[in-house]
Amino acid sequence: MKKTLHCFLFLLVNVVPIFCQDIIKTTGDSLVFLSTKDTIIISLDEFRQKKIQHHIAKGQTIYSIAKFYGMSPVELMDYNPTLDEANMAIGTPLEIPIPLKALRMKDYQWADRMNYAPVFYEVAKSETMYSIAKKYFKMDIALLQQRNGLVDYNLSVGQKLLIGWLSTNGISEKLRDKAVAKWERGNLVYKKIFLREAALKKPARDIGMAQWLAKKGTGKTSFYAMHNKAPMNSIIRVTNKLTNRIIYAKVIGRIPRTRYDSNVKVVLSANAAKILNAIDSKFYVEVDYHK
Repeated sequence: MKKTLHCFLFLLVNVVPIFCQDIIKTTGDSLVFLSTKDTIIISLDEFRQKKIQHHIAKGQTIYSIAKFYGMSPVELMDYNPTLDEANMAIGTPLEIPIPLKALRMKDYQWADRMNYAPVFYEVAKSETMYSIAKKYFKMDIALLQQRNGLVDYNLSVGQKLLIGWLSTNGISEKLRDKAVAKWERGNLVYKKIFLREAALKKPARDIGMAQWLAKKGTGKTSFYAMHNKAPMNSIIRVTNKLTNRIIYAKVIGRIPRTRYDSNVKVVLSANAAKILNAIDSKFYVEVDYHK
């Protein structure tokens, strides 16, 4: 009864119900993919692009979900490389990339309340109001503070901040940044290969320094690496330990010790290092690969 009362009070005061909702295992149904009852948690992927989770509901298909979010079925499958299209269980979570343009940052009128679902961001360690507002969502800090009823800029890990709203009518394909999606799709191919190898081979990890080449990549992809332990032409996953950004790269050679120090575990192409936000010529990384 108290739970019902809390939800009813939310409708009266127009405050999003973070605590009065059950955890949603499916998103909508065959006709409704997103509703005002959904509390959406938006996060950042390994490329620092924004994403949400959509849990498959009865009657939904890869085609219908992709169309709702302004994507092609191929793009949706690329973002979910482990998904088995022939065996999709109800409740299966799908990663959906969300362009910043698709988020409504301004408050809306009461008459429009059924057209938008609230979008929250969960605070992680070392994140600040400035980094979340300015760097992630390009919004005014004072607006973020006011929207969440905060008296100061202090945040705690796990705290959920109301960022804005997502239209329950879906996302237009025109809102997607195809320039960004192009390099993402290219690297997602490598991610798919890496995950496929993970199911067949033994995992291994190197921890140490990375160094990058001061020239652009050549060939079909600009994301390549030199590594002494991973099999040639295999895909490795490199994590910048300072920024936690990730890139998948193809091993095209071994590290020549006449040119690089023994503490250098991987040498990356300049474009791969750029995605990792590398500033110095050497930076600390984790390298995951399969034997």
